[in-house]
Amino acid sequence: MVSNKALRKEKYKMQLTLKAARTNRGLTQEQLSREIGVTADRYKRWEAGKNDIPAKSFIELCKTLGYSVDDIILPIISTKNGK
Repeated sequence: MVSNKALRKEKYKMQLTLKAARTNRGLTQEQLSREIGVTADRYKRWEAGKNDIPAKSFIELCKTLGYSVDDIILPIISTKNGK
C-alpha cells in the first residue's frame, strides 16, 4: 500500500510536470483550459493538485500539450522507483 506522503509527492511531481508542459507551450492556465474544453477553475485545481484529472481529460490534455501520456507519467514513475 502506498502511503499518503508518497501519494502527495507523486501528485506534486505531476503538478510540476503539467505546469512545465503548459509554460513550454507558452499557454496560460486559462488558454489551456479553453483548448481542452474545461473551465479555468477546474484546470487550476488539477494543476494545483487539488483534484484528480479524469483519464479522458488527461489524455486530451497530453494531446493538446503535444506530449504522450508516457511523457508525463514515466518520469514520475521512474523517480518513484529510483531510476
